[in-house]
Amino acid sequence: MPLSWTISRPQRLVIAVARGDVAPHAFGAYIEAMQPVGPYRRMFVVSGMSRCSTPH
Repeated sequence: MPLSWTISRPQRLVIAVARGDVAPHAFGAYIEAMQPVGPYRRMFVVSGMSRCSTPH
């Protein structure tokens, strides 16, 4: 999965990781999924992402 995340409730932290080619809609899905998380801190790791791709 090009975009994945884990939620640590004890640390109140969300860590998202992007790998390979990531489609723009994946970022939208992440933002939508984070709505109920509330005031947790968020870390977004993109070092493994090669590019943000769009379908042609």
